[in-house]
Amino acid sequence: MLAYMLGNSNSGFYNYNDNLFVILWFVIVLVLYFIIVKYTSMWFIFGKAGEKGWKALIPLYNIYLLYKISFQGKENLHYFIEYMLFSVLTIILPTFLILSLIIKLTQYYKLGKTFGKKTWFCICTALVPIIFMPIIAFDSSNYLDKEFAELLKNCSPEKQKLIYNIAKTIAENE
Repeated sequence: MLAYMLGNSNSGFYNYNDNLFVILWFVIVLVLYFIIVKYTSMWFIFGKAGEKGWKALIPLYNIYLLYKISFQGKENLHYFIEYMLFSVLTIILPTFLILSLIIKLTQYYKLGKTFGKKTWFCICTALVPIIFMPIIAFDSSNYLDKEFAELLKNCSPEKQKLIYNIAKTIAENE
């Protein structure tokens, strides 16, 4: 009984510290897995968009580049500054967390659209980016710049597929 009270795990009694250790290691491995998946996905997404993949490893700059790829225009800096400002202001007033979250969800939605994904896929990317960003990174989709996306909007679905396949063939042969 004394061994149980002192927490000696060799006593044959159940020790809660062993479970805590296992849970802690599980959480650490899970977090490392998510970090590796996130940065690997960003590396390949940057490569598809014409940026150097190693830029995904630079803190804050990788967020800016993701905004640049997602929003494809001058507003990317605007959204990036707003997101960073709201992230800092969240410490003072939690209401800014909601605004920051809205900007981030919009950014992930637009990221899916810039790679030619359907609306349901873009919504899923916004809600669960750790699952859908690797799909964008490792599938056969191509980065659609602003002019190409505007061209596709004005065409019928059959013409969109044809134009997309021609552009894909040209990109593969370069």
